[in-house]
Amino acid sequence: MDFEKKKRLVPPFYKLDDAVSAVKTLKSYERYTHEVDGETPLSLVHVGSEDKPALLFIHGSPGSWEAWAEYLHDLELRSNALMVAVDRPGFGGSDNGTSGMSLKAQATAIKNALTSRFPNQKQWIVVGHSYGGPVALRLAVDYPQTVSSALLLAPAISPKLVRVRWYNRLVALPVVRSLISTSLVRSNDEMFLLSGELLQMKPLLKGLEMPIRVIQGLKDGIVHPDNAEFAEKEITNAAVETILLEKRGHFLVWEEFGFIKKTILDNLTSAE
Repeated sequence: MDFEKKKRLVPPFYKLDDAVSAVKTLKSYERYTHEVDGETPLSLVHVGSEDKPALLFIHGSPGSWEAWAEYLHDLELRSNALMVAVDRPGFGGSDNGTSGMSLKAQATAIKNALTSRFPNQKQWIVVGHSYGGPVALRLAVDYPQTVSSALLLAPAISPKLVRVRWYNRLVALPVVRSLISTSLVRSNDEMFLLSGELLQMKPLLKGLEMPIRVIQGLKDGIVHPDNAEFAEKEITNAAVETILLEKRGHFLVWEEFGFIKKTILDNLTSAE
């Protein structure tokens, strides 16, 4: 089924409302929330069969599982994988007031939710877009036995290339924060922490040994294309493949659905 990609004024700029509705009608669709005292509840959506290779999607900032609706609905992907899309802490169904949670804490929350709901799934192929890229890497760093491979789409992973911009400082002003959505406020809060978080993670990247693929658009005005080069330079003990798309920007997740779907299927074939 082809879904119409509609431009929006707020992120995600390509949100497929009809795809979201279609996913919710699937027989295998389920929303699950993992709750533990003293830990941020984490919500996830899953489709597909649990006897297939496991695929985890992590959205950017702001966002929710809905960013991956076109993938979750795709029949070929559903036939070949158990697909799980999380709402990162502070967003979507994981909204409990959390703002500015560390990459390490997010990775732990995701790992615990996966273990709780899918105790028999030992390894996951992890796909992360934008801010979901460093969360995916942190998951791989902290729980290497859980991540079989990672696919990073326009990932913000270089501490030198991630910077707080003028509009982040504007949104941080109390008067502006009171006028915009909670989701955008929390997204903005994350950006002030990201460079420091990436700096802490940088030396740990050398310990990664699972295959890593990075797909980056050269016309990306949000995440600098040189983040792909950073992955090649710093992830030294793993097979790193970078794919540069000359005519694409930051929203290649939706604009290059067919190509990314094929890349995911390649990863699934390798996992079998």
